[in-house]
Amino acid sequence: MGVRDLILNASDLRTCVVEVPEWGTSITLREWDGATRDRFDALALEMRERGAKMPPRLRAWIAAMSIVDENGQLVFGEQDIEVLSRKSARALDRIVEAALRLNGLAPESATEAKKD
Repeated sequence: MGVRDLILNASDLRTCVVEVPEWGTSITLREWDGATRDRFDALALEMRERGAKMPPRLRAWIAAMSIVDENGQLVFGEQDIEVLSRKSARALDRIVEAALRLNGLAPESATEAKKD
């Protein structure tokens, strides 16, 4: 098997389990792929250029792009963001914090990167 096949067949997206007591369950989050990270970065850049602090429904977007089922498939799609945004802010905050850590975007991730 060549390098190309090794790279394309590698299972390289990490996961973590988050307890969500508000929903009475634990959920699995998956690290974003490159396309999802690019969309997140584009959202952040657009908000900075417009002088906005945070895109609307950002928590729900991050949750939707992170929550996966037992087969590693996304549970929600972009069409679910509006309804997901109406769920508990505390639950969404818990998911967002874990997703940002998983994707190396949490504040402590930046501090760790500077040390390296």
